[in-house]
Amino acid sequence: MNRYIGINVGENKYFAVWYSKADKTLEKMFCDNCNSLELYIKPTKQDIVAIDAPPRPGSSGNRREAERVLGIGGYYATPDKIGKVKPWMLSGFDLWEKLENITRVIEVHPTIIFKRLENPKMILFPNRWIGMRSPKTKREKAGRIQRRDILKRILPGKAAAIEEIKKIDYLDALIAAYTAEQVSTGNVDYYGNKVDGKICFPK
Repeated sequence: MNRYIGINVGENKYFAVWYSKADKTLEKMFCDNCNSLELYIKPTKQDIVAIDAPPRPGSSGNRREAERVLGIGGYYATPDKIGKVKPWMLSGFDLWEKLENITRVIEVHPTIIFKRLENPKMILFPNRWIGMRSPKTKREKAGRIQRRDILKRILPGKAAAIEEIKKIDYLDALIAAYTAEQVSTGNVDYYGNKVDGKICFPK
C-alpha cells in the first residue's frame, strides 16, 4: 500500500505525518535524528516523501530559481555555500541524503502551500503567494485553526484525525503529505530547475 509522507524539518528535529488513501487515520511521530526517522517509517519505493527543506546548497553565486519565482528570501533563502547554511537546512540535507536513493522525494514549502490553496484567484502570481494574509500567521491560534480547516476541506475522510492535531509542525507535515499524494496523480506544479531543485505545490 502506497503511503504519502510529509516531514517538517527543524534543527535536529523532524516532525512526520503519513497516511494512505485507504485509511481514515493518520500516523505521526517526532525524531531528533534522521536515522531514527528512517528506521521507524521505513520508506519504500512505493512511498512518496515530501520534505520541508531544500536538498542541498544553491549553485555558486546564484539565487535558487524556485525561491526567486516564489518570492522566498531571508531566513528561508538557501545559501550557495555550506558554511552559510542554517542548522535546520543542514538537518534537511541529512534527511535528503538518507531518503532520495530509497524512494521518491519532493521539496515543499507548507506556508506557501496553505496560502496558495486559500487564495485561488492568485494562481498566476506565485511571487505574491507568500505575502497573502490568509491564512493568518501560524504563530497565532487563529492561523493554526485556519490551517486545520483547510486540511479538513481537502482531506474530508480524515477530518476527525485532523481535528486532533494541534501542533503546527504536524499541520505543516500533513500539508506536505497531501502534496505527496497529489504527486501520485500528477495534480501538482513545480517551480525551479534540476540544478538547484524544484519546489512542489498541489493544484
